[in-house]
Amino acid sequence: MKNIERVIYEKNKAGAGAIFLFIILNIIYSIYAIKDMQVDYQVGIQVLIAIVSLLLGFLAAVKVERYSIPWCYVAIVIGVLQGLRVLFTPELSEESPVFLLNMVLLISVLTVIMGGYYSLKLSKARSELIFKNKISEETLRS
Repeated sequence: MKNIERVIYEKNKAGAGAIFLFIILNIIYSIYAIKDMQVDYQVGIQVLIAIVSLLLGFLAAVKVERYSIPWCYVAIVIGVLQGLRVLFTPELSEESPVFLLNMVLLISVLTVIMGGYYSLKLSKARSELIFKNKISEETLRS
């Protein structure tokens, strides 16, 4: 019974940690990519994309830590959209480390997708365990 209680009440720190790592890598990517861009309307678009992805990433990390299955899917979608972001990044200056920026972007994509997938598996297993042992919502909230 001790192991069941641990699985049910313990927070999903690994999945949330992977998504928080995505947030840090996304900040690094956004700062260096925006810094080296030519000043035009695309800088504003990149800033908006960065703000929205950081907001969704933070919300996903907080919800995934509490085993929210829909937010696990949101984390995976964030990763896919972040992967597509490389296609829409405007041309950077010649001095910018484009290869390193693309590697940071790729690592951020992998971390958020892995965090979402791991959390999805863990959340489904936890839900099955709760259903199998007939644990009520009141018990979980206390």
